[in-house]
Amino acid sequence: MASSSAEGAEKAVADLSVKDNEEEVDDYKVSEKKSVEELMAKKEGEDEALQRYKAQLLGAAAAGAKTDDPRRVVITEVAIIPSDRAPITLDMTTDSKKKSLVIKEGGMYKLQI
Repeated sequence: MASSSAEGAEKAVADLSVKDNEEEVDDYKVSEKKSVEELMAKKEGEDEALQRYKAQLLGAAAAGAKTDDPRRVVITEVAIIPSDRAPITLDMTTDSKKKSLVIKEGGMYKLQI
């Protein structure tokens, strides 16, 4: 009995691994990127309940970050200062996803905010 249940378990594992390797065909298309302002803007046909629901989901992000509050720190620039080359400065006010940075493993550097 023990050998038949072990064989059944092995077959189930083999079936799972085959299913994991199969490519899934999916017609899912990613929607276009929208800013928080675009999401919160009232569109034609939306009722007040939907506006309240969107505001509840986004919470404080719906209003955006307030930069005039002296208790809040807004990082505008980050500098990476390696020991063996010139500092690398990253401007945090622009879209930095277009830039990539590789830091050597084991390298010595300082981070300046």
